Amino acid sequence: MRGTHDRVVKVGLAVALLILGFIVATTLPPSFLEEESAAPVQQTLVAPGYLLVTVALDGVPLGRVIVGISQFVFRGLHLTLGTNQTGQVELPLAAGQYGVSINDPRFSLATSVSVFWGNVTRLQVSVNRTTFNAIFAEAQDSTSAGEIEPWNQLFVEIAPAGVPILIGSGGLGGMVFINGGGQTVPSIPRFGTDVFVQPVTYRYNGTTYVASGQEVPATVISQSEGSGVAWLTLQPLQILEISGANYLVVVSYEAGSSVSYSNV
Repeated sequence: MRGTHDRVVKVGLAVALLILGFIVATTLPPSFLEEESAAPVQQTLVAPGYLLVTVALDGVPLGRVIVGISQFVFRGLHLTLGTNQTGQVELPLAAGQYGVSINDPRFSLATSVSVFWGNVTRLQVSVNRTTFNAIFAEAQDSTSAGEIEPWNQLFVEIAPAGVPILIGSGGLGGMVFINGGGQTVPSIPRFGTDVFVQPVTYRYNGTTYVASGQEVPATVISQSEGSGVAWLTLQPLQILEISGANYLVVVSYEAGSSVSYSNV
């Protein structure tokens, strides 16, 4: 009887162990049951998306331009960065659609781009600077200080395209011809647009004469054209120093953009 009882106990233990092993095998994760010598599981990592913004003025990289980046879905996300010396801003971003704004005292641009996982979105911002030489300028210097105040107006006549302009050279001791604008009349700035006025002065630097002058923001308050000549009435937004200037240049900036994609 005892031998029979021992066999029953052994059979019962064996069945219990089988049941326990089954429970362990079905509840523990497979990684726990793998042998230590087994090769590790290979994981595939997906690279994030990247946004690369490049700003150039007449083909030259433009640093210190403010770039704003906003997420359309999460409206609270807004980043403000400045371009580096190579005119670029680069940062990793989650896949999605973003608004990008370019802000500079001379121009601005707003657009939207898409960022994809494992790709680089390249936003190229190209800025063109266009100059219009004035063959005639008239303004009121109410303070007799050699400057035009913001509350006064400036009337200029834009030179026809390709016509040379004869200007007084001041310290040059003679007369100088400069190219008359080089643009067609339809491209002149229109009413309500923002431009800049640059008084140009020739100065001798010890070797040669160099043209220099600071651009002052202004608004076009009227414009007209005819027979290849254009006339603009401008409202300076700051004091415009004209004392000693040889001639005036009206400057406009126009920014455009293009988008391309590449793998990370």
